[in-house]
Amino acid sequence: MSNSVRSAMVLTMLLLICGEGAVGEDGGLASFWPKDSPPKQWDLIAVSAKSTPNPQILMSVANQNISENKFVLWFFNKQGQKPGDRQGESYRVCENPKRAWLYLDSYVDVNNQGSAVHPVEVDRALLITEGEDPIDLLADGEHRVCGETGQPYLIWSPTARIYRMKVWGHLVENVKWRWFWDAEVTSGETIENDCLAPVERRPAVKVQEAYWSNFTAPAGQWSLGSGEIDSATGWPTGRSVAFGRTVWHGAGRIPYFMTGGADSIPTWCVNRIVPTTDGVGFRKAE
Repeated sequence: MSNSVRSAMVLTMLLLICGEGAVGEDGGLASFWPKDSPPKQWDLIAVSAKSTPNPQILMSVANQNISENKFVLWFFNKQGQKPGDRQGESYRVCENPKRAWLYLDSYVDVNNQGSAVHPVEVDRALLITEGEDPIDLLADGEHRVCGETGQPYLIWSPTARIYRMKVWGHLVENVKWRWFWDAEVTSGETIENDCLAPVERRPAVKVQEAYWSNFTAPAGQWSLGSGEIDSATGWPTGRSVAFGRTVWHGAGRIPYFMTGGADSIPTWCVNRIVPTTDGVGFRKAE
């Protein structure tokens, strides 16, 4: 049996086991993001440590269902986090006459002092596809169909092969806390993860991104990538943006299946996926 045939058989079995629908442009993100999905936790390690007997966990992710169309991704076991600390991102799927969107509604912080929810609001959002004029999602009313708050994050369906998002926004609690996100999204990718045994090749959605905010630095700073800053406002113009990170969201509803730098070479990989009973899990790094 050839390697290509064996890989195809493994992939087919993976999708049947996971209970996913069609993978690809027509299936949208349903095969890649855990909306109304059984709760699980997955751990990421350094690709360079894949042969180490007990590699350090660099980040763990868990999905928690809130309702049929709403869920949270929790991030923990990260460098600098204390035991029990976690950060969350709250998502929902919004059906729109033109297309369905995956919306990022808020950031959530949980620590031993309690919890805080930080809803986001968009000031400007551009959808850019090759050969077409950019679509201003606020000006044309598409964003408002999904509510006054939240950020159009990724197209849920139908997805274009390649598109780009440029989004400027602020935290609802105080307009002075601003952020900018620029991402190029590519569907129909395949990524090989040899941190798992056996080695897995999964369909993936690749996201190359840059991110700026003034959450921790009053003057603002790029935490991912770089770009032009307006000298009058101190905010990104959206021009001359260089991406700083690549993320692959994998089939089987495993977002952040692998991550890497601007060169799209994976440096972090999932090496363990385990079911959880409460949708959170928070198994500590060993």
